[in-house]
Amino acid sequence: MRTLIIGATGLVGSELVGLLANDPRFTSVTVLSRRPIGGFEGHPTVRNVVKDFDALTGDEDIYDVDVVFCAMGTTIRTAGSKEVYRRIDHTYPMKVATFARAKGARHWVIVSSGGISENSRFFYIQVKADLERDLRALNFPQLTILRPSLILGDRREFRLGERIGMVLMQLFNFAIPKAYKAVQARAIAATMIRVANDGTTMQYRSIENDAISE
Repeated sequence: MRTLIIGATGLVGSELVGLLANDPRFTSVTVLSRRPIGGFEGHPTVRNVVKDFDALTGDEDIYDVDVVFCAMGTTIRTAGSKEVYRRIDHTYPMKVATFARAKGARHWVIVSSGGISENSRFFYIQVKADLERDLRALNFPQLTILRPSLILGDRREFRLGERIGMVLMQLFNFAIPKAYKAVQARAIAATMIRVANDGTTMQYRSIENDAISE
């Protein structure tokens, strides 16, 4: 299976690349990133294409794949503004999705968020909901959306809100329903790979938090 990954420098994406690099079912793993991912130089199946997403034209030789994994995501604080946040979390994924769909990619697998609602008052959720809606309009033969709760792992950037949430969830883990428990980034990455290989032919499906596991 041939795959393209975007968002590989993030928490889930970095776990995903590591798992794919050691999975013989994937004969070609192309990582499109804005900066080098490092650690896979000379790897027989992993190829890192570094390019500014604003400069993508669709002519790059990276879109003719079987499945695209999207783990792109940031915060407004990191992005610096709502405009830049939307560009990273909506415009860039849609750009790649449009190009990949035109080249015949059959399956788009994406990490979204729990609590998605187009009527949400929260800008973060609105952007995620818009992306899900617009991806469905591209009519991929298969579209799989993962909706995790709080994501655990060794994140490179410090996010105070998430750090507080992690501590609270770990303290009260026994009392939190499975649908809302925090999940490890590696479990999300493993679930992405599983849904890409499970043979399901449903055109659209969502994987809720309690169904994410290694």
